[in-house]
Amino acid sequence: MSNESAPVRAPSKLARYGIGSSLVGVGVLHFVSPKQFEAIIPEELPAKSFWVYCTGVLEVAGGAQLIRRPTRRLGFLLVGLLLLVFPANINMALRDLAVDGAPTIPKWALWARLPLQFVMIWAVLAATREPAAES
Repeated sequence: MSNESAPVRAPSKLARYGIGSSLVGVGVLHFVSPKQFEAIIPEELPAKSFWVYCTGVLEVAGGAQLIRRPTRRLGFLLVGLLLLVFPANINMALRDLAVDGAPTIPKWALWARLPLQFVMIWAVLAATREPAAES
């Protein structure tokens, strides 16, 4: 048995395009329906519009860059962004918030979606991992 670890495969284009497109799509929604995003921001946080537009810009830019040219640094920045928006998801579940104009989400689904943020983090890191060096 060899002590060498298996080479890391290059991230698939399908994963990059899927995650990148999702980020771009959600980012665009920040501008199309900002009130829906403002509704889930913790009430203790001021300047809700600022946070909605700021995270929207970051999601669009990060998703587009993930599609265009993924780098490990981008992966870490996107993980930071996903962690930054996670409190809004927790807030929505804790306070059972309903968003005007959107279908009501069952409370169990609000809680069940929280671990999906960590799946997204894993997917971003997988999509931006460095390909194995050729020996």
